[in-house]
Parts: sequence; structure tokens; C-alpha cells
Amino acid sequence: TLNFNNSERKSILWLLSIVKKCIQNTIPSWNIYPWNFIKISRKIEGGMPHTINNYIVLPDSITSSIATFYQKKKYNEIIEEYGLILIHEYIHVIQKLNPNIFNNLYQNYWNYSYQKVNIPNDLQNIQRINPDGLDTNWVYNKNDESKIAHHVVLKKTNQLDDINIITLKVNKDQSLTETQKDKEFKSFFCKNSQNYHPHENSASLISEYILFKNGYNINFNDNCK
Repeated sequence: TLNFNNSERKSILWLLSIVKKCIQNTIPSWNIYPWNFIKISRKIEGGMPHTINNYIVLPDSITSSIATFYQKKKYNEIIEEYGLILIHEYIHVIQKLNPNIFNNLYQNYWNYSYQKVNIPNDLQNIQRINPDGLDTNWVYNKNDESKIAHHVVLKKTNQLDDINIITLKVNKDQSLTETQKDKEFKSFFCKNSQNYHPHENSASLISEYILFKNGYNINFNDNCK
């Protein structure tokens, strides 16, 4: 891990004060959990933010950018780009602390069901597991009663951010067969790009909703289910 410098500490604390107000204005019951940060090198985990237990892990590329934007007084840009990231990762922490809330959302409102699926060996060898969505036994139930699953696989470069999200049909024997991207699924989740796991769907859509409802310029579909 790396130490936060004074500029990073000051700018992140300022951003956090804004983010907390946004959460308080929309989902106040979520504003009770502590915020814990770890700073790491951008060379770790593909330089992507994520969570470990109840810690939000930020690469130095993001912490330095927040400090730079703050020094240049680009306040709205910080909130709309990096505030969104902080809320997204904070929701991942809440998911871990309150799994029943999210399981209820997924299964009773978002058409997911939880079941064991058999991932083909060729996909297992190139599958990328997200630390914020380790349990991949979630399938989406379509209107025609068929089921699909989504998995993230690495491309030939083996870089963590160079991926394909593949759609898989769940067969009666729980095996998976690759199929085309599903329009019904994409429409239900407002064409959210991070739709390969219910945890990512909820963290992305809810973080966007929070900033959108607080008047920030976020590309959020207000008619989103």
C-alpha cells in the first residue's frame, strides 16, 4: 500500500463531504457506514478501483487526479467523475455488509435467481473474477422463462481491463452455451455497460441515480426500471 499525500488527503476529504450530502439527500439510511480507503499502485489490479472487505481501494492514478482537479478548482468534474466512483465502491461495501437487502432486490425486483451453473472449462481458464462480485452463480430470468448468465473473459492480451462480456444461455442441465447479447436484458437495465454481475448493475445504477437526483450532469435514464 501507499501513503496518501497531503493534497490527496485534502481533496478526497472535500469530495467525501459532498458525496455524503448526496447520499443523505437520497438514501439516508446508507449514510451510517464508515468510509475506509487504501491507496495502491496503478500497476495492481489493472489500475482499477475495487473493494477489499470494507475498504475502498484506489489506485494512485485516481488519487492524484482528484488532487489535480481540486487544485484547478474543477469541482463539478471531480464530483461527476470521481464522486461517482467513490459512491460506486461504497455501494460495494454496503453490499457486503447487507447481503439480504441486495438479494431481495435482485430476486424479487430484478428478475435474477441464484443457482449453481457449470462454467465450461475453456471459459474458466480465461475468466476474470471481479473482487466486488466473487459469487458468479446469478442468472437472469427472461420473460419467456429462459435463463441467461453473464461472465467476463480476458482477451488475448491478458490485461485485466481488456475484456469481453459474454452472454450464456443456461441449459436444463445447468450447463452454459454462448449466445448473442440479449436485448431484453440490456433494456431492463437501461443499457448499463457494467451489467455482467448484479452487484455491478446495482452499484452502477444506484450511484448514477444518487448524483442525478442531486442535480449533477450524469447520463442517467430517469425512466430506468
